[in-house]
Amino acid sequence: MSDGKGRVELIERFPGFFRATEEGFGLSDLGIWTGPGWDGVIGQCLTTLAGLGLPDDFRLVQIKEKFGELRIYHNGRTGEHDHAVEDAIAQATEASVHTCERCGMAGIRMAEHGWWRTLCASCLQRSSEA
Repeated sequence: MSDGKGRVELIERFPGFFRATEEGFGLSDLGIWTGPGWDGVIGQCLTTLAGLGLPDDFRLVQIKEKFGELRIYHNGRTGEHDHAVEDAIAQATEASVHTCERCGMAGIRMAEHGWWRTLCASCLQRSSEA
């Protein structure tokens, strides 16, 4: 899914969580900056959030990798769902450190040349060969 297809599908499944998706917006404009391997982790988190019945002004501001972990930032009200929102995001962050950010297979969080990443053995080997 390195072509961004997985992210487009996430945006189409959960349009209310993202800023306007009118023509001219790119994936980075919508606030998703991760490798395609985490699309499943993000999708599970968004499915959980969608089931909470959050207020209409709840938006995801940014989804990114930082220090080899998934980070999800939001704004807007969460109503009585504060703890459930934070729990869903914490579960996604925890899952990300065990999921390869490139391919979605089981991965390990590691520091490589000063950069934290979460990769499987195959993706790490390909990265080392490049």
